[in-house]
Order: sequence, then C-alpha cells, then structure tokens
Amino acid sequence: MKIIIHGGYSKTGTTYLQNIVFSQISSVCYLGHSDGIFINDEIRKEFRKVLLILPEWYSPKKGITEAPKNIESSRFYEAIIREILSHENEKIFLLSYENIVNRCYMDGKPNYIFIKEMIKYFKEQGIEAECKIMMTVRNQLSVLKSRYAFSYRFFKEHFNNFSDFLTYGSKHLNDALFGSYKYDEMLLAAREAFGEENVKFFIYEKLNENPVAYIKEILDFIGTDENVEKFDYKAQLNVNSKGNINFLVEEKFDGNFMGSILNKFKREYNKSIVLTEIINNNAALRKSKDYIKSKLLSKRISGEIDQISESDVEKLQLMYCESNKKFERLTGYSLNSYGYYF
Repeated sequence: MKIIIHGGYSKTGTTYLQNIVFSQISSVCYLGHSDGIFINDEIRKEFRKVLLILPEWYSPKKGITEAPKNIESSRFYEAIIREILSHENEKIFLLSYENIVNRCYMDGKPNYIFIKEMIKYFKEQGIEAECKIMMTVRNQLSVLKSRYAFSYRFFKEHFNNFSDFLTYGSKHLNDALFGSYKYDEMLLAAREAFGEENVKFFIYEKLNENPVAYIKEILDFIGTDENVEKFDYKAQLNVNSKGNINFLVEEKFDGNFMGSILNKFKREYNKSIVLTEIINNNAALRKSKDYIKSKLLSKRISGEIDQISESDVEKLQLMYCESNKKFERLTGYSLNSYGYYF
C-alpha cells in the first residue's frame, strides 16, 4: 500500500490540483483535503489538531527525529486506519494538505516527523505502507505577493506597505512565515524523514508553462499510468487572491438602470448613512456595493505589491538566493528562467 501526501505550498495551484487532478484519478483513493472535502470529517478535525500547533516536544536546535505518542496523534492515526480499511481493495491513497509547512513559526519539519511516525504506527498495527511526499514551490517574490494580498487586511494592521512586510521578513527569516520558503531546508528535512526517492518538489511555474507535462510528472510520481488527456488541464488557474475577497460577488451588472445605480453608489456611499442602510437592506444593491469594494481593494493591493524597489530586491536576494542555489543543486532544476534570483 502507498500513501501519498501532497503538502502545498499554499498559493501554488493546490486547489487546481485537488479539483482537476487528484479527485479525478480513478486508480487512487483520494482522501480529500483538510478544509472541505474529506471523506471522513473525523479525519479532518484530528488532522488539524495535530498539524497546526507547534508541539512542546519539538526543538529545531535539538534535531529531534521522533515524535512521542499522545492522545491527539493516536486519534488521527486510528481515523486514517479506519478510512483505509474501509477501502481495502485500494492500493494508493492520496491526501492533500497545503499547510504542511504552516506550523507555529511556519516550521514544517515537525509535520514531517509526525507523518513518519504515522507510517510507523501503521506497521505496528499490521498495515505495511510506503509514504511519499510531494510539494510545489513558487518564486518567493511571487508567492509572498500572493500571501500578502490574500491576508491584506491582517498585514495592514502590522505593516504600512509590502516593502515593510519584506523588511520584517529579512530580519526574522528563521522564525516567521518567510522561513518556510527556504526550499532547500524543507527538501532536505523531507528527504531525511522519508528518503530521497520518496520526495518530490515540483516547480509551480512549470504548471503555467506546460500543464500537460507538469501533470504527467505528478502522475508518474504517484505511480499511475492514467492518460493526462482525461483531466481538464485547461481550466483556469488562479492563485493570486486579492485581499481574501473571493467570497464577494464578482458578477457584472449590465444595463443602463444598474449602471446608473452603481455610479450613484460610487458618489454617495461615503456620504450618506441613509443610503448605506438602504443598500444593506436590498440584495441587488448590496451585491453592487460588494462588487465595487472588491474592485477598489484589488486595485489598491495591486498598486502596492507591484511597486518593488531595488532595496526590496536586495532584501529578497539576501533572504533566498543562497537557498535557491542549494535547491538547484539538490534537484537539478534550473530556476533562473523562472525569476527565482529576482
């Protein structure tokens, strides 16, 4: 039996892979992902408990390679086992969890250790399982822009602009969000836990460049010979969330009547409390308001993150260039053509 763990990164086409590829592979039992389509809700709850909080037993300086058993981890192991046994004829199980590197301080290494211990626990229960880890990396500048835009409201409470955000990252590279994007370290930690042959990091930019070849690489790593043409690989790929506003209404309103309402709303929204109350109590007008707010916010964010100064580039180079060079040597990838050296 084989268990494939897809671990993100966030903003690297994870939803695209989950919907277009993973859930459509007939020769794989797709267990789903943690935030919406788990076959078993029990697994989702237990998974999030043990993978999102930095455990007391872990210390990067001590180089710990084993996780002690506890009630939370045992519950998760048992939930996975029950799900596997309910599909006893399946040979390959796939679980997608894009926040595998998102522990406290974004240190994903304890998650690797935890998953390794899960496989060990399976063997103790008489279930022989091989575990493989795959992840997708993305140009750090591009992914940091996307993360900043996605959590814009939160980051604006702490930073004046994107440049300040990068300055903070350059000073806190090893204990914050930014540290998880030192791809060489994450790759080495995964290889140490599972073996080099069982770990594969893919390049997000290749998905944009040649989705057929990219999906074929993933299918080969999973161990299935399904035809790439069966997947809707031409589907739109969208990873650049604007200010966590995907929930807002994006539909456009045609016609002179609605157009005049929108124009009036633009003029009066910030001036009239009465109009605001009317809008909030009218579904059509409320949709119009949300649509305009989303567009204005998107424009503000785009203007901010598109202005990258030379000093910002220098920060990024100091933060990640050495890591990217090591990552190239470890994988044989050529990153320069995809902007990884800024």
